[in-house]
Amino acid sequence: MGWGVSPEPAAPRKSRTVNVAMYTRPPIPQEARNPNKKPLTKPRNRATKPASTTNKGPHDFSCQGPFRWTPIAKASPLKGEACGNHPPQRHKGVQNMATTYQTTRGWGVDYRDGYGVRHRIHVGGEAAARTMAASLEDEARNSRTAIRRFSHTSDCTLTEAIVAYLNARAASKATRDTERLRLTRISKALGQVQLSLVSPKLLADYIEVRRQELSPGTLYAEARLIHRLFAWLTERWFLPVNPAPAVEVPPPRAFRGRALTPDEQQAVQNAATAYSWLKVLLALDAGLRYSEVVALRLQHIDFANRELLVFSRKTRTQRLVPLTRRLFLALSERCQNLEDPEAHVLQWGAQPAWHTSAFMRRLREKVGFHFRFHDLRHTFATRLSGVAQRPRIVQALLGHRPQTVTDIYDHPTREEVHAAIDAMEQAARNCAPGGHP
Repeated sequence: MGWGVSPEPAAPRKSRTVNVAMYTRPPIPQEARNPNKKPLTKPRNRATKPASTTNKGPHDFSCQGPFRWTPIAKASPLKGEACGNHPPQRHKGVQNMATTYQTTRGWGVDYRDGYGVRHRIHVGGEAAARTMAASLEDEARNSRTAIRRFSHTSDCTLTEAIVAYLNARAASKATRDTERLRLTRISKALGQVQLSLVSPKLLADYIEVRRQELSPGTLYAEARLIHRLFAWLTERWFLPVNPAPAVEVPPPRAFRGRALTPDEQQAVQNAATAYSWLKVLLALDAGLRYSEVVALRLQHIDFANRELLVFSRKTRTQRLVPLTRRLFLALSERCQNLEDPEAHVLQWGAQPAWHTSAFMRRLREKVGFHFRFHDLRHTFATRLSGVAQRPRIVQALLGHRPQTVTDIYDHPTREEVHAAIDAMEQAARNCAPGGHP
């Protein structure tokens, strides 16, 4: 084909006739689907059916769970409402547990759960609000009936339910010990109450009492534990309905900690006793967490090499931390009467001192400013960062996991770690008055 010559037209394609009947299946008659079922000759009127013969009153919905439903019939108006040609439906002796309302943002549902606690949910459209109101009312009535039945059949106490929860809890030993301590306090505060009698008001009153005693962070952690406990009890059929979701505790504001100034460190040293000062010193000069402080044993201290073997219960790792001069002297004085290698260095009586709130509260009252025990670890990291050759040394001494692939391949030597601790101690000695840290 040369220039200026048009190509020959292509031959037209032949049309194909598709037999649709080959790819479609004929409908199966109703009699063939279920031969034993009689043909429906008269449509049923669900609105006029007596409420005593149905479990869901005038509304018939196939509920798949909370907030999941499939309407199988045209929804009739809610109890006490008029819509179109339907008159208001009022049932004798029955109180409405879910109603719809309209605002400038749209439609919503105002309902009460099985315990009688009021809730409001914004839905959007009128039809969705009516459907959700009917579903929530059915769930609330079923919950209230189940609560009444369980209150007569279940004789399990709250203490027995807590023991069952702790025995089935799949968590680390530290987590189970913390939950056992908090749940034991809850059971003592509420008494030997029957589990079926635990209501949202009872839990809300307990939270209000604890709000005056705990910090926002500790209160939020305790409220989350209550939610986990009663969610587990509801899943295992100890309770028909979970009473904990009605108890709401907002999460605390994020607090990232701070580092103490040299004057504040000196004030803490002057206010602390010999026993509490060793706790402070292990975090201030070695960067230990409080769980690592109380878990420290005599066999973890190497006085010959001036090193401390730290086992982290949080990251499941271990690390070597060199000792400063003042920490070495304090540990030597504390351990001179200990003979058992398994003995805890810091213990009150026969048990380790797991609680930090009591001595920290007394220490804050003496020094006159607020700080957390974990702020001492922040102070150690800040002091070490100023003299360390590279950040990986600080990361290794704090027991943090490597963040990048390069950190995984970077292993600080023992000489580098000792040099960093000696440089931190020398810098503190130069800043302190009189040449002593």
